[in-house]
Amino acid sequence: MRRTGRPLMMGAGAIMIAMGIAMMTGRLTAFSYWLLERFPALGRIG
Repeated sequence: MRRTGRPLMMGAGAIMIAMGIAMMTGRLTAFSYWLLERFPALGRIG
């Protein structure tokens, strides 16, 4: 885990920043609809 820990944390941080930008610009909703169109099984989760 020591070798992969830092790259995983960097990747997770980048994803969090991208999600925050998507939320501020309103693109997160469009992305979620796109995901549901491509993978309808996601709509049955929860």
